Amino acid sequence: MKRRSSRTPASTSQLDLPFAQAGAAQALTHDLAYYVGLCTLFAAHHKRWPTPASTREEFRSARVPEYDGTRIERELRFPSPALEADPAYAALLERCRADGDEVGIHALDPRYRDTLEPEEVAALLDGLRLPEDAGPGTVRYATGLPAHAEDELTLRPGDALRAQALARAGLDAANARVRAKAFALRVRATPALRNFMERIGMAPPPAPEWLADHYLLAADDEGRLFIRYQLLAGGRYAGRFEPTALVDTLAGVYAASAGLGRPGS
Repeated sequence: MKRRSSRTPASTSQLDLPFAQAGAAQALTHDLAYYVGLCTLFAAHHKRWPTPASTREEFRSARVPEYDGTRIERELRFPSPALEADPAYAALLERCRADGDEVGIHALDPRYRDTLEPEEVAALLDGLRLPEDAGPGTVRYATGLPAHAEDELTLRPGDALRAQALARAGLDAANARVRAKAFALRVRATPALRNFMERIGMAPPPAPEWLADHYLLAADDEGRLFIRYQLLAGGRYAGRFEPTALVDTLAGVYAASAGLGRPGS
C-alpha cells in the first residue's frame, strides 16, 4: 500500500507571502542607479528619455513591468529611506536645488547629470585674470574694457567670495568702484568646458570669437559653477569648486592689479 505523506500542502497564499514580503523589502532598497536603469531600458527601446507622462504600456513594452512615469516621478520626489541615504541621490538633489529644480525623471537623464570633474573646474579657474585697460587701436566695449579674446568668457564670483578676496588683497571691499572693477573677470574656455557644453546639448557653441557674446560663467558663494546665457534667461549647473581655493586665487589676481590698487579707484 502506498503511504500518504503526512505533510500538509501549503496554501497558495502561504507560498506567496514570503515572496511578497521580500518584494516589499526590496522595494525599500532601491538606490538612484536602479531608477536610472529603468529609464535607460525605456530610452534604449523607445529612443527617447521617459517623461512623467510615459505610460505603463510604454514601460512594459521596454520590459519594465509595474512602472510608469508617474510612479517613478513620485518615488523620486518622495524617496524611501534607502534612496534618501544614497550619496548619488543626495548629490543629485543638491544639484537640482541649485538649479531651483526638483529631482524627477528629467534629472536622471545622463545629459542632466553630467558635470565637469573637480579638477577640470580647478584648471578652468586657475586661469582667472582681470581685463586690462584697452590700449590704442584695441577693440573695446562701450565701458572702455577691451573685447574678449577668442575662447574667453566673463566669470562673475559671488559677493562673499569677492569681498573676502578683496580684503585679503588689502583692498577696500566697501569701495563701490573697487567692487565694480572686481566684479567681472576673464577666463579662457578650456577644451573640457567646451566639450561639456556640447555633451549636455546647450545651444551650439558659436565661433570662438563670439563665445562671450552668448555665455558667461558664475561662481557662487557655495562653491557651485554655472554657465549662464548672455541673451536668454537661465543657464546650467557645471560643477563644484573649493570656495577657499577660489578666494586665494582671486586675492592674488586683485593684489596684482594696478587698476584696483590706484588711489581713488
